[in-house]
Amino acid sequence: MAVLHRVGREYIWQVAAFLVVILDRLLIPGLLLRGLGVDGFAGWMIAVTFASLLTIFDLGSTRHFSTRMLALHAQGQQVQAIQAYRAGTALIAALTCVGGLLLVLWATLVPLQSGDAETNRTLLPLVVPIVLALVLQLMTGLRQSLYRAHQQFARETVIRTSADVVRVVAIATAAAMGASLVTLGWVWLVAVAVALLLPLFIDTRRRFPAFVLGRFAIDREQFSALIRIAPGYWLAAMAATLFAAAPILALGYFASAAAVVAQFALMRTIANLVRQVLQMFANVFGLELARRFAVGDSAGFAIVFSQSNRFLGVQAAVVAAILLVLGRDLFGLWTNQVALFDAGVLMLAILPPVLLPGMMLSTEALAYAERPWVLVRIRLIQLAISVAAYFTLAIADVALRMMAALAIGEVVGFGVPLMFAMRSLDRELLLRRQLQTVGYATAALIGASVIMAPLWLWPAQDIAVRLMTGAALGAVAFVLIVAALGVDGTRRSQLIAGTTSWLSNRL
Repeated sequence: MAVLHRVGREYIWQVAAFLVVILDRLLIPGLLLRGLGVDGFAGWMIAVTFASLLTIFDLGSTRHFSTRMLALHAQGQQVQAIQAYRAGTALIAALTCVGGLLLVLWATLVPLQSGDAETNRTLLPLVVPIVLALVLQLMTGLRQSLYRAHQQFARETVIRTSADVVRVVAIATAAAMGASLVTLGWVWLVAVAVALLLPLFIDTRRRFPAFVLGRFAIDREQFSALIRIAPGYWLAAMAATLFAAAPILALGYFASAAAVVAQFALMRTIANLVRQVLQMFANVFGLELARRFAVGDSAGFAIVFSQSNRFLGVQAAVVAAILLVLGRDLFGLWTNQVALFDAGVLMLAILPPVLLPGMMLSTEALAYAERPWVLVRIRLIQLAISVAAYFTLAIADVALRMMAALAIGEVVGFGVPLMFAMRSLDRELLLRRQLQTVGYATAALIGASVIMAPLWLWPAQDIAVRLMTGAALGAVAFVLIVAALGVDGTRRSQLIAGTTSWLSNRL
């Protein structure tokens, strides 16, 4: 029951963090589209996407040392965990600084393109502060991992979410006041320094005083593990980053209009809300899987994996149904650019994680189990299928063809092989058990669509009423379907009993 309470607390804070993510993904693009137009928004997305490439320059060291530190602490090897923290922090700081310089040099020698000549001139000065902000964030990666290693993930979420709120409010305020793209980039940098770095350093020094920078030593075994495992993490992370960034950058360099970049980015932004549901909560359950794996609890590992995927998959399916039904109305209210909405692109972006909801948690599980090379091989399969699909699909619309190719590659090349990879990690994870999760998610998608069906008959001009009705129906669908399909009878009884006890103690 203690584990359930801890995971439940972490889950609740992730819900709060998810609401902030929605604010970030919806508020800023909406303001930029209104204030700077389609061209300005396309430029912002190109710069932010380009800066995100910084994550590949850590060469897998962040994930390697985070995983090692968590495992050492779980096994009671505190001295070794401190050494891993010191060595990892020094290496990550050096790599990210070099990576930041290389990105700025790249943007200087090979100027970024957004599809608009005027916007292109501002991209380099915009990239500089955003890259600096991400350098600072990545340099604190292991410091944030201290909370996870000490089973205080909820507190880390509070600090990160508070910093995100400050950043979003600062950028939104500056955008509403008519700030330029470059000014918005510097606002981002200041917000990260003040709202994330400062509180994080103060809190970790107080809570984990032993984990400070200092002299460290890496023995032959540790160095061998770093050389053997970290490149796998690096290649797996690089593949994930490139799948997210390359399509937008490619459209920027090769598409003729900024509207194409903006449309693709906006459809992905909406669809990523579904992925965010899975990814953020996979972080919570992934930590529990890491602890089970570290102590050799294979039976508990299989139970947590199966039940977590069922719970998250059903939630993601309901969110997907709501977005598919209300997508056009929300898009028009959000951007005031209804012409950029494309239902086909949105559907292709949403469906892969709904059809195979176990992809996110499987990725976390394999990473914590130090099986990054498995992920690398699977990513290569995904890449090959995606590229082949892009060049063979007979679809004239560039954005639609690219999204279709990405969807095919993700389902066939990534999701399906992950099922077999998890089976090899834990023999109790039968394929039948994993396919049951797919069945629950599919049933949830159908059920939520049925509950939302009355909106198809609603007059399109009554947008405000449609949205309010849709919100009400969506809430009903979420509660009913998650309660019916998201958990088994035992967990449902535990949740009801825990909620009843919590309410009775406070009334």
